[in-house]
Amino acid sequence: MNSKRIVTTTFLGVLFGVASWFLTKNSPVSAASGFTSAVTLAVILDRVILGFVLGISGWRVNYLVHGIFIGALVSLPLAFFMPNFWVFWLTGMGCGFLIELISKFLVKDTRPAMA
Repeated sequence: MNSKRIVTTTFLGVLFGVASWFLTKNSPVSAASGFTSAVTLAVILDRVILGFVLGISGWRVNYLVHGIFIGALVSLPLAFFMPNFWVFWLTGMGCGFLIELISKFLVKDTRPAMA
């Protein structure tokens, strides 16, 4: 397990969580649906967990497919409780994609490739 990768992807999860909060705090959807501080915290924590899961995952597939799939998997439970299910779920996939893309260039993965 690469600890540098785990720290990097978790930190990127924090950044994407804060970005998700920042982009939604003044949107008409959040105002109409009554986003509370608990929902805001849940969104940020969802992205942090996404980053952590991407960091610890040992699944050896294409890194972009890995990010999209894990993003969909981690964001799905919270998406059921969001006012706009599809937007939140697709945003989770996008965050997973971007976290994997950025971490691929920041951290050298030393695990052997799957045959």
